[in-house]
Amino acid sequence: MFELRQVIQRLRMGESARQIARSQHLGRATVESIHCIALMQDWLNPLGQIPDDVTLATFFKTPRKAPQNVSSVEPFREEILKWHAQGINATTMRRALHQKQSKRLKTSAIASCTRRLGSLTRRCVVSSMT
Repeated sequence: MFELRQVIQRLRMGESARQIARSQHLGRATVESIHCIALMQDWLNPLGQIPDDVTLATFFKTPRKAPQNVSSVEPFREEILKWHAQGINATTMRRALHQKQSKRLKTSAIASCTRRLGSLTRRCVVSSMT
């Protein structure tokens, strides 16, 4: 909400959408949509007050959290670790997992996961094949 207030304040001072977009690392369309709402709500009046967070939240979406990807390789992590330590390649791992679990995984996904297995605390994020 601080960023919105800052954009509104700069619009009040007469800065162009291009200047604000460049300095705030926003798109011009975003600044122009804030400008449009601010005009309709009379927030650009220098004698008026800049709205509080609750008021701003009613007009602007709050940022979403990044989606959490569920790893399709995670259930097979211990087997993949064991096979990787034995020097088994990703193609063979994929075939074995497919025969055992009927789970179709991409060979490249398993290979990239095994490259990152240096640290046991890391999670592997892999999408399954369709």
